[in-house]
Parts: sequence; structure tokens; C-alpha cells
Amino acid sequence: MLSIVIPTLNEEEYLPGLLNSIKEQNFNDLEIIVSDAGSKDKTAEIAKKYGCKVVKGGLPSVGKNNGAKKAKGNIIVFMDADMKLNRNELKTALKEFRVRELDVAIVQYRSLEKNFWGNVAVHLLYNIPVIILENILPHGVGFMLVKKEIFEKFGGFDEQLFWAEDHDFVRRVVKNGKYGVLRNVKPFCSLRRFEKGGWIKVSAQYLFYEIYVLIFGFDKKRRINYDLDFYKKH
Repeated sequence: MLSIVIPTLNEEEYLPGLLNSIKEQNFNDLEIIVSDAGSKDKTAEIAKKYGCKVVKGGLPSVGKNNGAKKAKGNIIVFMDADMKLNRNELKTALKEFRVRELDVAIVQYRSLEKNFWGNVAVHLLYNIPVIILENILPHGVGFMLVKKEIFEKFGGFDEQLFWAEDHDFVRRVVKNGKYGVLRNVKPFCSLRRFEKGGWIKVSAQYLFYEIYVLIFGFDKKRRINYDLDFYKKH
């Protein structure tokens, strides 16, 4: 069985699109767990309508861990609510994951907004860098596959981290496990944060966070303000 874990907070606009794309997959042996961080909109109601198991969420690390604790599958797939899958993408992802004998993996993306320049930006700012850095500086972003035994062995996501908990997790795994960026999978992801905050500003922030981690390590004392709604409301 495959377990899909989706952390949410007020995602009624995007969640139906993701859940519909999951339901349309040619893959039946799965469960969907939504870790909701106290949404004030219809997020939890929508999740239940689609047959998802709803558990208590919180900060992204907490929500993901809570969802993983309820997972029955031997492989867990973490997804953000503002994503959407292409047809047969789950089977394609699992096939490559198994063929390459990976323990944890991330994917490349396409723009959900189907904007030409958005896709160019995603390719240049994300897809190319994570592939170049695959064996040098592993990243963990959004859509992540991990063997449940590996997730449990390495203690899941560090709940003391306010941001970059996914980067921290994969960098712990690679010390004794196998990590990779899937080549045959490119789900859609929303560029809403870039559009809202401005491409230059948000890109500069991400670069700053990368440099900060390299110099000072992962932030457990919230020395810098990571601009994410989860953190603003908890």
C-alpha cells in the first residue's frame, strides 16, 4: 500500500484539484491522510468528502509526522496541497523509485498555472539546481517519497525546526541511505508564493536560506523569519 500525506491549512481552493488528480490515477492501493492545522475554511470537510483520513496537523514538520504515524503503507508520499498530478504519475514515480533502489526521493516540477515563463522559472530555479546538486547537497521539497522503515529509522522530520525540515531530513538519510531526484516525474505545483511576494524577492529569500543553512546549520531558534502561513498562525 501507498500512503499519501498532505499537510494543510486553509487549502479549500487547491485541495480539490490535488485530490481529483489522485483519484484519477491508475492506482488503487493507496490511502490519503490530510494533516490539517486547524483550517477555518472547508479544507477538512473537503478532505472527508473525498474519503481522506483527517488527523491533527500544525507546523509542517508536525503535520507530516502526525500523518506518517497513521500511515499503513510501506512507502509514504508527502505532497503539498497546491499540487496536481499528471495521469499515471504515481505508478511512474514508484517504478523509478524502486528501479533505482532509492530510500528517499524528490521530484521535478511544472507550473500549475501553466504559464510559459513560470515553467521556465521553475526549470531554471528549481529543476536544474536540484539535479546538479543531487549528489552534493540533497534537497527535500514538497513531493517526497520515502520508505516508511527509513522514515521511522531516522525519526521523521525534526519538529524543532521552523523551516527546511524536509532538507534536514534527506540530509540525515543520505548518510546511511540512498537519495535521488526522479527524472520521469514532473507534477504541477503552484507558484502562488512567488506571485504574491514577487519573483526577485522570494528567489532572494530562498537563496539567503540556502546560504544560512550552509554557514549556520538548520534554524532551531527561529533566528530568521521564514515567510509561511503555517508559522504566522501557530
